Order: sequence, then structure tokens, then C-alpha cells
Amino acid sequence: MQLSSMAFDPNLSGGYKTRQEHEPDIIAFLDAIRWCDTFILVHPLWWGAAPAKLKGLIDRAFLPGIAFAYEGDGHFPKKLFEGRTARVLITADTPPWYLWLGYRNGWLNVLRRQILDFVGLKVTHMKVVGTIRDATPDRIQQFMAVARKLGQ
Repeated sequence: MQLSSMAFDPNLSGGYKTRQEHEPDIIAFLDAIRWCDTFILVHPLWWGAAPAKLKGLIDRAFLPGIAFAYEGDGHFPKKLFEGRTARVLITADTPPWYLWLGYRNGWLNVLRRQILDFVGLKVTHMKVVGTIRDATPDRIQQFMAVARKLGQ
């Protein structure tokens, strides 16, 4: 699915207290995750995190009772997407070495631990490619080779 062509309200306006009806594109996204063995996510890094529409999709789709469930008085959820893997490719203008050194891979850690693992998507591959802004055609071909490997 291509996020830019999806139509949905990215704002979880009522939080978890009020359930917003899922638009058809969110339903299709959730169906695809339930069907898949491996979830592949490719996105740019914007201001150190995911673009707002991607974060909105996560907020709207990965809800209690859909992506995770608290049982009893436990503090740790049941992971409702367990048994699936995830592969992630992130493009960035920040050099990957500086994302690690300067920012300790902030977004990568949030995405892996607090989002994907939280719902049961076990990350088997996570890669940042960059810098994109000044990449030569040869370097772009190298980035594309990395991207093609995600589906293998």
C-alpha cells in the first residue's frame, strides 16, 4: 500500500476513549497486516521521526483490541500481530552514523521497541540510507539495491 494515496483522518481525535470508525483504507491496511508474514515499511525521516501521515496511520490503526490487548491487571499487552516479522528502510538527509552518534537512533528505537514490537511485529531488518539530499546517481542505485533486498 502506498501511504500517499490512502485517504483517512490521521488525527486520533478522541484518543482511546471514543472509537472512530475506520475508513476503508485503514481497514485494507489492517487486513494486509493480518494477512502478511512480513510487513515491509519504507519511509523518509522527517524532523527525526516518521512523516505525520505515517504516525497518524499508526495512531489510528494500531489500537487496543486490534493490534494489542491488555488482559487482566497486567501492564504488558498481548501482541495481536505476533508471528509476523517487519523489515524497515528509512531514507534520511542526516548521515546514518550521525543519527546513531548524535541522536542515539531515537526514532529507530521508538519504531522498533514502542511500536512494532509492542504489537508483535518482530523487526528482522532495519536500515537507514543517506544522505539523500546530495546523493549521486550511483549512490541512489546503491540505495535502490538495499530497498530491493527488503522483499527477499
